[in-house]
Amino acid sequence: MGLVGRVLETGANSARVLLLTDSESIVPVRRATDNVVAFAEGRADGSLRIRLVNLGINPLKQGDVFVTSGAGGIFRPGIAVAMVTELTNDGAIGQLLGNPAATDVVTVEPIWNPPAVAELAEIEAPEAAEDDEDGDEEATAAEQAAEREEARATMPANAERATAPAPSPDATPTAAASPQPIAAEPTPAPDPASPQPVGP
Repeated sequence: MGLVGRVLETGANSARVLLLTDSESIVPVRRATDNVVAFAEGRADGSLRIRLVNLGINPLKQGDVFVTSGAGGIFRPGIAVAMVTELTNDGAIGQLLGNPAATDVVTVEPIWNPPAVAELAEIEAPEAAEDDEDGDEEATAAEQAAEREEARATMPANAERATAPAPSPDATPTAAASPQPIAAEPTPAPDPASPQPVGP
């Protein structure tokens, strides 16, 4: 039994899994007999490319088994991943030890390292909070608009005039007290033939 992949999404009765053989999959691994570290990358042909972290003389041999290293905190250390079948300049090609095509039952484990879970939560929390804040602002604006509409619907038609002070009988009409526009009387132009007053 070995590692098959990582759960990306879950539903009520199913889950979407990124298989180790997917070209987007990269898993930190180490050789089971010592601490030679590498990355296992998915290949289109169903095998894994084992890329060594420390380049130089390739210490790998056919038959070497690679297990998860625990780096990154997602997979617990020691889960079987691949066995080397072919050597390359920078590592090896490995065959999966947990073949998803031949697997009927799998064990789903939580993320191994709790601090990694906390970091993921911190990254996702601000995004969720921003989404909630946007939703709250939209809900508040919608509630306020609904309250204004409700107030307008229940307000009597003459409510605005009822709250304005009544003008006194001898007062001149103003724009605030009168709903009708007020026009200024035109001033007559001076007649050039008539005498104009000159200073005091």
